[in-house]
Parts: sequence; structure tokens; C-alpha cells
Amino acid sequence: MTLDELKAKLDEFSPVKVEFVSRMVDSLSRPPRADTTGETWVTASPEWVEYFGLALSVHHGATPEPLALTAFEAVFRNACEYVRWLTDPPGSLTRRFVDVTVDAAGEMRKLSLKSTAARKLSESTIHISKLTEAAWIQDARTPSARRDAMLTLFREYREAVNAILMLRAFRQGTDVPPRRYQLVEIPGRVFDSIQDASLRDFERDAPVIECWMDGEPVAYVAVDRSDAKITVRRIQLSACTVHAEWSQIWTRKEIDAVEREDVEDALKQVLLAETDKRPPSENRGPTREELLTRYKLQRKKWRTLQSRTPPTPRLATGAVFGLWILVHNSPTEPTPLIGHPLADKRATLGLWRFCERVVPPVEYQHLAN
Repeated sequence: MTLDELKAKLDEFSPVKVEFVSRMVDSLSRPPRADTTGETWVTASPEWVEYFGLALSVHHGATPEPLALTAFEAVFRNACEYVRWLTDPPGSLTRRFVDVTVDAAGEMRKLSLKSTAARKLSESTIHISKLTEAAWIQDARTPSARRDAMLTLFREYREAVNAILMLRAFRQGTDVPPRRYQLVEIPGRVFDSIQDASLRDFERDAPVIECWMDGEPVAYVAVDRSDAKITVRRIQLSACTVHAEWSQIWTRKEIDAVEREDVEDALKQVLLAETDKRPPSENRGPTREELLTRYKLQRKKWRTLQSRTPPTPRLATGAVFGLWILVHNSPTEPTPLIGHPLADKRATLGLWRFCERVVPPVEYQHLAN
């Protein structure tokens, strides 16, 4: 869709739709900061990284809740589609373990997707609370049975999965969005050394197997007997690939606060600029201190106005319009608005005209009817 086509669509929207879109635009105008440490198959496409960050902005424009697994998969697929990476249709896979296959830069990758927003995430290690189910653990009564079942499970896992892609949300509380998102790829070969585990490693009813890669211990695979699942503990971040991080996530409340402060700051600058224009010897007009006093009063009025629900504006024809405007007058003299035109398109500059209203000096007025 072109920009002109988008504008044409907006012209047809109801006031509710316009307000909804404006909130999304506000969120998109303040995207999170994306940081990449090097080129990977993901960051080789800056558009993919940008698209994913914008999706985070829209998500947190509506809720402080972290992006959960289902939403993560949807956003991942949408970003891939935008940069023309081929993915399998959602729900098309019948084999275990794999959530999505993606063809990026001519290489097919079979990925398992995970997400976490656990409290106090480590900066150096990763924890997967459930890699996969392990119902067999209830029937495996001997070390030999447990070993055979575990080795078979991870042979099948490695045949199906190239890597695990995990989205980690670092959060400081439940009422604010995560301060940072981290997209990490855990290589499947982390689990290859399990095939070399000895029978002694499976003597416990809930065995914990140390995993090695390139001569270094990189993770611990544990069988959770109570929940019949496989967990992976203390995966070393140094053994993984950090594709990108997104920080400085904005909420709707924060965006509104910044916009209010922007208006207040603009008002203050206008008032102070008026005194700077006068020659020092000129005593006419309000002093700088008086203007600052007026500014504080206007700020109080503005904040009171912002705390109220604006009335639905109606034009002279009786038609309902979904916006309101704020008019400022310089501190010299009252200004009548009657007869002045107002329009939303250059082709119809005289579409509306102000009613009989006078804006006093150094004043902001909220016009909605």
C-alpha cells in the first residue's frame, strides 16, 4: 500500500478508528533502540531487526505484558515474510520439536522457538524450563532404561532441530514493560555430547547430564520427574549467538507524559522568547518573572485539561469531528478568531471557519466546538 493509498483509507475512517490508528502511530514513532553486536543470519537483514522492534512498540503501546511465545512466533513469521524469507505455514508441521522452518539467505533452518520473562534473568546463562516432554521417565526404572530413553530422545531432537531461538524479556516489575528484549540462538550441538554419557550418569531417578561443547561445559540437561519434562539449566551465553537486543521500550502512559511535557516546554519557550525580543531599556509589557508566573498558571490549566475527557467536537453543520486543537496567542493583545479559516487539506483551505471567539494574550485555548 502506498502512502497516498494509506491517506485515502484514513479519510474514510471513523473518529474511533482515527484515534486507534493515532495511538499506533505514536508507538511506532518511538521504536525501541536496536543493538547488534555482529553480523548473523538474522542481523544480515536490518529490515528484519527494525520490523521486530516496531512490533514490540505496537505491542507495548497496548500492554506492559511481555511478548509471549504465541505472539513471538507470529511476529517472527511476519518479520520473515516482510524480508521475503520463506517459512512454513503455521501449524503445518506434524513432527515433534520444530516450531518453524525458515529459508534465510539460501539456508534452511529448523527452529524451536522459546520465550521467557522470568524474574532476575541471568546476564551470563540461560534457563529453559521445558525443552520437551519426558513421559517415559515414569516407566524407566533402571539406569539402563533411562539412558536408552534419553539418548533416543536427543537423537530424534537433533535430527529435527538445528537450533533454539529464544526471546528473553528482562523486566523490573509486572506493571511496566520489559526494559530489554534479547534474541538468542542456542545451537543444537549443545546436546551432542549426551550421546557419550555413561551409565553411571543415569543412576539417579532424575538424572542431570553435563553437556560439553568444544572441550568446555556449556549446559546441564535435567529430567524433571514430577512434571515429566526435560529442563536445561545454566546454558552458557558465551556458547550461543545473541542476534539482537531491543531496549528503551515505551508504554502508552510514558508517551502521553512526554507529549504533555513537550507542550509545556514549548509554551515556556514561547513566553520566554517574548521577553528576549524586547530591548533591555523597554519597560512596557510583562516582565520575565510575570511571564513565568503566567506560564505556571497555564501549565496548571493544561494539566487539568489533559486529565479530562475532551468533548466530542461538532462543527457549525452539526457534524461530529474526532479531533480538537489548541490555539496560542502571543502576549501582546487579544486576538479574535472569527473569520479565520481552518482546513485539513491544502485543496480546501476555507473548509471551516472559526466561530466568534477571542483568545486573550499569553493564553492557550482548547477549541472543540
